[in-house]
Amino acid sequence: MNKQPKSDNIKNINALLYGNLYRNNCDVPPEIDNGYQPAAVMILLTQYKGEWHILFTQRTDTVSDHKGQVAFPGGAWETSDSCLRETALRETYEEIGVRREDINIFGSMPPVQTVTGYYIVPYVGIISWPYEVIIQEREVESIFLIPFNWLINEENRSEKEYMDIKHNIRRDVLFYQEYDGHVLWGITAMLTVSLLELLK
Repeated sequence: MNKQPKSDNIKNINALLYGNLYRNNCDVPPEIDNGYQPAAVMILLTQYKGEWHILFTQRTDTVSDHKGQVAFPGGAWETSDSCLRETALRETYEEIGVRREDINIFGSMPPVQTVTGYYIVPYVGIISWPYEVIIQEREVESIFLIPFNWLINEENRSEKEYMDIKHNIRRDVLFYQEYDGHVLWGITAMLTVSLLELLK
């Protein structure tokens, strides 16, 4: 069995983030010919009880997309947003009340396209914890933290065949095991693993 790296072995997360993320992180949304909607998410890292964690939200069943799923704060670009970085900051404040001045943004990860029609740019930032969040109850059911050590452990995740009823296709999707009543899967799980790979 391969020994999994632990988050307490990450000596300097700031240096790793600076070295592995895109620094030009406030581009105007690209013109995309294939109809994908530009969007952005904010991956928030925080230290809690001496260990690094990632913050997730549990979406409600009343939102238009990704009902009831685990997600990062974020959403679609709006014309009032100067760039996708502003989209991520605006959506994070609207959904969970984290103020932009309280987020230390290190950069962005490569954009991804989703089967639901979004072109997502993930931004990565650090906040202090505990933090007095304000949940937008129409969109967010709850927020929670998952420690790096658990997320890094490959025994806690696997690919499963998933039937996408909306698009009538079967595809392999990354699923984590249940954590404290939440199931992390799909694009959010994929982005999580991509970030953790940068921090090894």
